[in-house]
Amino acid sequence: MPIYLIRNIDTNDQRLVRAPNAPQAVRHVARSTLTAEVASQEQLVAMLTDTPPVAVEDVKQDDDRDAQPLFDGQGAAA
Repeated sequence: MPIYLIRNIDTNDQRLVRAPNAPQAVRHVARSTLTAEVASQEQLVAMLTDTPPVAVEDVKQDDDRDAQPLFDGQGAAA
């Protein structure tokens, strides 16, 4: 299985991840560094009145049914 170099565009931090393909390697890093939740009304008001404005993006539903664990429990590569 190949090892991918995943680089954070903003910070230039780098991680090595062993995965079947690049999208799964990126997904693994994203899951360990990002969270997502529905914004409350107060959060929406606060962020939409901030300058510069927040970018609201439409994202199509991602199908994770074929996702598999990246590691077999014998130690993490990242």
